[in-house]
Amino acid sequence: MAQFKDLKPSSQRFIRNYPFPELVDSTLHRLHKPLNKCRVALITTAGLHLKADKPFNSSFLASDCSYRALPCWARLCDMDISHNSGDFDRRGIQEDLNVVYPIDRLVELVQQGRLGSIASMHYSYMGSLPRTGDLRKYTAPEVAQLATQDAVDLAILTPV
Repeated sequence: MAQFKDLKPSSQRFIRNYPFPELVDSTLHRLHKPLNKCRVALITTAGLHLKADKPFNSSFLASDCSYRALPCWARLCDMDISHNSGDFDRRGIQEDLNVVYPIDRLVELVQQGRLGSIASMHYSYMGSLPRTGDLRKYTAPEVAQLATQDAVDLAILTPV
């Protein structure tokens, strides 16, 4: 795993000076049913999108807070990766999509009876955003609403 000291000096400066928002403590919620009855969705910041979809904006300063819906059947051969941070190494994803989007592991857990079902849609955002206001105010609540409509009980977040 990369450490802070392994980053380029420009990336280290960016992180040191980034105005991270003050986050309030989140409230933990208990599941109202066992995992083997739960419907699960994946949410990643790997910048994944279907090949037919519009790519995420490649400009770092644009802070593309939009999302892309990924159907449960989609695999790496169906997708492109828009994430383009200089500190983002795609090699692991290209070898195994499950590094950032563990869809095959979810399928296995459902087959083993350890999870109830997989959501019909999963969601991808662009990672490494300098401004996240639109994500927090608009697109994250929209994805939460879509997941609720799909009867999702829990989401697995895979930050990149």
